[in-house]
Amino acid sequence: MLNGAAEVISKKDELNRINIFPVADGDTGSNLASLMQAIIDNVSPREYSTKELLEEVASAALIGARGNSGMIFAQYLNAVAESYHHLESTFDGLVEAFQKAVHKAYEALLDPKEGTILSVMKAWSEALAGTYEKE
Repeated sequence: MLNGAAEVISKKDELNRINIFPVADGDTGSNLASLMQAIIDNVSPREYSTKELLEEVASAALIGARGNSGMIFAQYLNAVAESYHHLESTFDGLVEAFQKAVHKAYEALLDPKEGTILSVMKAWSEALAGTYEKE
């Protein structure tokens, strides 16, 4: 999780550059970098159960959430943690939690748009499920 957060931060300028839809405001990279920095700053590198890690990441994400993409992604991470909390603590449960969180993110918006952070979350969730099913 921490390495992934650092990678997003390192790509902040590129994400800002390609941020043209639905509004070319060029701030998605900065907003996600803020969220990821909060995760790095607030989630200590130690041994966690999956449930504990998801809860820590979700809490940290809310601290750093900025702008639409940051708020949507923070809510997504919270939905992952919440969904996993109610499922069996297995890899099946984790995959299902990521899928349920995507649905919750779409449902939380009045007018969800494809081509936004929602599409990224959906594609990642589907890729995770597809990879897992092949195993």
